[in-house]
Amino acid sequence: MGLIGRARELAHVSAVLERSRTAAATLVVVGEAGIGKTALLLATRDRARADGRTVLTVSCADTDRDDAYGALRRLLAPTELSGLFDGAAPVDPLALRHAILALLGRLASRNPVLLLVDDVQNADRDSLRLLALVLRSLRRERVAVVLAARDVVPPLIAAETLPFGEPGPVCELGPLSAVAAAALLDRQPTAPHGWARGEILRQSDGNPLAVVELSRAVGATGDRTLEATGPLPDGRLHRAFAAQLRAVPEPTRRLLLYAAAAWGRDSVWTILAAAGTPDDLRDWEPAEDAGLVTIAGDQVRFRHPLLRTTCYAEASEGERAQVHRDLAAQADDAYQRVWHLAAATPGPDESVAALLEDAAASAAGRGGFFEATEALQRAAERSPADEDAARRYAKAVYTAYRAGDPSWAVQLSERVDALTRTADTRGADVRGADVRGVAACGAALALTHAAQWNEAFALATRVVHDRPGDGQVGLTAVTIAATAALFSGVPAQRAALPRLLSAVDPGHGGPLGETMIPLPAIGVAAAFVRAVADPAGYADRNRGRSAASLAAPTSGLAEVARLLFVGSIAWLGDDTALTIATLRAVLAGQRQIGSFGSVAVRSLLLIQALIDAGQWAEATAVLDEAESFAAVGDMTLVLAAAPPFRATIAALRGQVADASAFLGTAPTAPTGRTDRAGQTGPARRTDPGGRADPEGRADAAPRAGAVGVEAADNALVIALRRRAAGLTAMAARDHDAAYRHLRALFAADGRPLHDTLSPRSLPQLAWCAVRTGRRADLDGVLAACERVAGPRPTARLAALLHHARALLSDEAEAEEHFRAALGDPMHAQHWPLEYAEAQLGYAEWLRKRRRPAEATPLLGEAADAFEHLGAEGHAEQARRHLRAGSSSTAASRFDRLTAQQQQIVRLAADGLTNQQIGERLSISARTVGSHLYRIYPVLEVASRHQLPDVLPTS
Repeated sequence: MGLIGRARELAHVSAVLERSRTAAATLVVVGEAGIGKTALLLATRDRARADGRTVLTVSCADTDRDDAYGALRRLLAPTELSGLFDGAAPVDPLALRHAILALLGRLASRNPVLLLVDDVQNADRDSLRLLALVLRSLRRERVAVVLAARDVVPPLIAAETLPFGEPGPVCELGPLSAVAAAALLDRQPTAPHGWARGEILRQSDGNPLAVVELSRAVGATGDRTLEATGPLPDGRLHRAFAAQLRAVPEPTRRLLLYAAAAWGRDSVWTILAAAGTPDDLRDWEPAEDAGLVTIAGDQVRFRHPLLRTTCYAEASEGERAQVHRDLAAQADDAYQRVWHLAAATPGPDESVAALLEDAAASAAGRGGFFEATEALQRAAERSPADEDAARRYAKAVYTAYRAGDPSWAVQLSERVDALTRTADTRGADVRGADVRGVAACGAALALTHAAQWNEAFALATRVVHDRPGDGQVGLTAVTIAATAALFSGVPAQRAALPRLLSAVDPGHGGPLGETMIPLPAIGVAAAFVRAVADPAGYADRNRGRSAASLAAPTSGLAEVARLLFVGSIAWLGDDTALTIATLRAVLAGQRQIGSFGSVAVRSLLLIQALIDAGQWAEATAVLDEAESFAAVGDMTLVLAAAPPFRATIAALRGQVADASAFLGTAPTAPTGRTDRAGQTGPARRTDPGGRADPEGRADAAPRAGAVGVEAADNALVIALRRRAAGLTAMAARDHDAAYRHLRALFAADGRPLHDTLSPRSLPQLAWCAVRTGRRADLDGVLAACERVAGPRPTARLAALLHHARALLSDEAEAEEHFRAALGDPMHAQHWPLEYAEAQLGYAEWLRKRRRPAEATPLLGEAADAFEHLGAEGHAEQARRHLRAGSSSTAASRFDRLTAQQQQIVRLAADGLTNQQIGERLSISARTVGSHLYRIYPVLEVASRHQLPDVLPTS
């Protein structure tokens, strides 16, 4: 049942199968050709067979309409009723109806039955009528009936009533979502990248068969298949559509050709004017009556995407050229006029190329970056001179990046590099370094979307070394290198940034660089590079100065660049509120103009900041949008980061099963396996990427979602995934697994895997270390994090370090660290979860020191904060402490234990295993287990996880 994008429909089918376990149930599936009806029925068949059902199935062809009872004959062929259709005598409908009902009753008495009829609209009239009567007669027989019909429920089925005298349920299959269509395309053996990928998704309009067929066509004939002048491979559906087109009158076929050439971009009035019938809609009626097109408002919509391409392919090249000339003469939109002129006049032509370049600028101005890239690519291909072609390709690289299509941007950049280096060898004046730089910057940005940080850094570095005359081009390259270093976490890349920055002079800019980082934003751009190169030093040098003050607000592209760099600096400096404000504004603006793709990478910083700020609903909404956009544009980074982000939010909400599902792992057992003496041992675990590890290790680089981003330079994704896995294990109360996942955020010597993200998990790591007896193991981790933080860490990082130290410290120092972690109440507004966790940790510490009067207010505030956030697991933990603190009977039950038993309870409540307790008390693990066996009834608990709740507080 693993169909892409059909979760709702599969649930509908599953419900029908489930109902049919006790009584008859039916479902009629309707949808256009190629929408996936047959695939849904095949999935239903496989599910039913796996459940042990008896399955009878038939698929009706166009030729079956004149074959009396042909559909029923083939449906019942595997049964004993097949002989009823062999004789020369006419079929008795009444006798056949009773025979079918008796057969279904006998079959259903042994196993539930499934009847599947595909393309029921093609079935002969006799079979349809008898089938409808049989369906009406079904009552409590364990029979499920699923019918699939094209477009609408067949009249004979709709006119009759289905089981129980009620109309049968109808499941209408619509087009796939953009995300699902992209996923289906990526499954194809010849799935293309770049322009062809986006064009297939646009032309297929969510129709699965169109996705498959167009992908196959591109694999066989190349990208030109998708152009207006391209061929369409012959096939069954193509022949069927061609026959339908030939059946309508010639004036209607002519209009359909004009509509097909318009490619969904021209209005019906433009099409009519181009065809010479500006005010007459009558010639559309045969096409509408035949179900070939629908006209809604001023748009003509073909019933099926492949019908449009078939209509166009049926015309000759000369006819198509004339149609495009006619459409160009009538087009109101400049972009459309140029597009048609280009289609009508193939071959190099500078005048056409210049018009296409102008049209691209117009399209980009209204947010049509995909159209702009398409036009610029065609302009480059039509350019007679290599110099002009290179310049236009370079502009296309950047618009492809802004459209959110990384692979297309990289492909176009390679063409620029080849053209300019060839021209350089001839001594041509093409400003090769500048043009190459623009293209390489666009490609490097695209590589950041693909999470290829090393490649992006190398390409950006090459631009600087190529010494472009336009200093703003060089500065853009350095900021891209800094972005790669920020996400990769590679120290060598950060160390190289100051040298790269000193090699460029953005004050000597030019028109090419101005389109990337305008002059008003060069100061904050340079500040961003310095902040990435040395976050602690930059924060220390700019202490007390907000990143927002680095550059005055401006407008247009300069303001977008300013906000992006300010937001990134704020994220590095733990200014979560400013990060959210700036990046939220950037996304809103880019969303409005259709350029979300250019800021998709920075959306990850916003999502992390929203999670940190406790704004989990908005984080999920931004993630939904980013993931949807990334699936269409094939942005590996966003697709890889999405599962751990979702798992993190689910784990914080206490939804362990959901978090495990996002990570692709089974929920971890809280206590591993338990032997007869109560000794816990490591269960078979999986690493953060879901790979089975018999030794329970989690130090290998994990898989990043379904995308498989595992390279060593993807520290950000790996860190996100390991943190998510650790939080999930904590929510499942598997402290050992949680420790292993969180410890993997740091190298063996304690160095953070990612300098910004890793230290944010220090309190959780310390909490797990205490409960698994590994306090001493974190000395190196804390020391390394303090070195990274510098002598004056940010207020947030200082609080996290104090919280971790408090959990790990001895009696004399712990309270001092707890008080320091909670020293600024404003932290509760900026990082509510972290502050409430520190309150909970301090309250637990106070309760163990029998200071309930001080612990209770902290527990109450923490519980309120957790409940407000929706952190149900945390809230329940705080409430348990509150309940335990108010109970007077817990102390009396505890006092009934011997001194040694009380020690065992306290150590077990701290998370120590039986073996560890035995070593501490110089007794065997088996003796510890025996004591616990007798202790549980006295304390009225069922397991060691309840022991913290019954410890006395005074």
